[in-house]
Amino acid sequence: MKGTDLIHYRVDWSQLTHQQRLARLMAGFLAVMLILTLLSRGLDSMTVAQVSAEAPKSGTIEHTVEAEGVLTANREVAVLALKNVLVESVEVHEGSAVKEGDLLFTLSMADLRRQLQEKQLERSKLALQLQELNLQKANAAKQEEQEKEKALQRAGEDYSMILEEQDDLVRRAIKDRENAADALDAFRDSDDYEDWKDSGDPDDDDLTIGASYSGTSHTQTREEFNRLKQALTDAREALRDAERTREKALLQAERAVEDAEEESPDSPTLQPQILSLSIQEADLTMEELQKAIDTEGRILAPADGVITSLKVGIGQRTMAEASAILAQSSEGYRMKVSLDSEQTKRVARGDKVRVTLSGKSRPVETVIESLSPSEEKPGGVDAVVLLPEGEVGQAASFEHTQRGESYAQCVPLSAVHGASGDQYVLVIDEMDSVLGRQQVARKVPVIVADSNETRAALSGGALQSTDKVIVSGSKNVFEGDRVRLEEAVS
Repeated sequence: MKGTDLIHYRVDWSQLTHQQRLARLMAGFLAVMLILTLLSRGLDSMTVAQVSAEAPKSGTIEHTVEAEGVLTANREVAVLALKNVLVESVEVHEGSAVKEGDLLFTLSMADLRRQLQEKQLERSKLALQLQELNLQKANAAKQEEQEKEKALQRAGEDYSMILEEQDDLVRRAIKDRENAADALDAFRDSDDYEDWKDSGDPDDDDLTIGASYSGTSHTQTREEFNRLKQALTDAREALRDAERTREKALLQAERAVEDAEEESPDSPTLQPQILSLSIQEADLTMEELQKAIDTEGRILAPADGVITSLKVGIGQRTMAEASAILAQSSEGYRMKVSLDSEQTKRVARGDKVRVTLSGKSRPVETVIESLSPSEEKPGGVDAVVLLPEGEVGQAASFEHTQRGESYAQCVPLSAVHGASGDQYVLVIDEMDSVLGRQQVARKVPVIVADSNETRAALSGGALQSTDKVIVSGSKNVFEGDRVRLEEAVS
């Protein structure tokens, strides 16, 4: 029978017996049931989620801190040159790798010689100014000495004259006192004084006339006596005044002599010291210029390294600051990375880290040299590591792994659902149904003690070691959903 005949084959029911008809109907029913079963299983496989599961395992949670940075020199040295000198040629540029002794740039010899001549003339001028100042000072000292001798001579002459004048005044005062005393004594020896004394009202011990006596002749005697007594008192007072005046005059004359003998202080001036310092400064500059001329103006690299900054150009003049900055390759390199506040919790000074240089496959192991507050990331830190190899400006990646505590139950982070404080996992349970034993998802609340980007540590012992925790599925799975285990990881 051909295939086309089979397709168009029709059963002639009129030629079949009753039993044959029943047999054929039963076979058709079973075929339809088989087809429906296959269809139902296919639909069931399409609607039931296929999941992978994993049993909780003991372990630790590792936290990895990653960051990017650029290498800089660990130590830089300044290349210095005389300031304000014309640059004739430049042999390097920023980024040039140089060896110790390599030529960096050359100063103009003509400009160096010109500046040396100018500095020599300036020094000669300063020396002449200092010489002139010293001569003026010597002349002033000589003139001052002459004036001092003259003043001392005059003061001595004044002292002698004052001494003579005052002695003469004192002698006169003494003479006047003696004359007044003689006159009073002569009056006491006279008859008038005796008559007055016998009158019953004589003078007392201090030569005071009695107030009750009023005779005419005796009145004249009393007045004469009082006049002579007052003359003696005045003479004594005049002598005391003359002696006091003499003491004051002599004291002033002595002080004048002492002042003339004292050295007069020099007028305060720092000009000689300033000129001396200026001459020393000129000598130093001349020495530096001569050294530059001796080396033909060649500025050489002080060490092996890379030029990171160049501040001179052909036709320009050097400045007071460094003409170039050289990163020393022998001192290694450093990398600074900025870490945020969360990453800061995972690092500490002295921790081991891995640094992978751009273009290199093998990482370099080193340690965190220092930590300082970050200006780029508030609350974060800047971590610095040192490297023995690399290049200035080379990009590099920073990686640090912190191993946490050990936990009895750890699962993939994808197995944990829900927000913090209300988290859970789904485990696979088996249950009987009209279709036989089926697998369904069951919700188990958990507490996440720690986690990283891939795994989570659970606390509280809510899971059993035999539980199969759903890690992933072909679609979203909720509690009570039927699932089909695709692969179990023990």
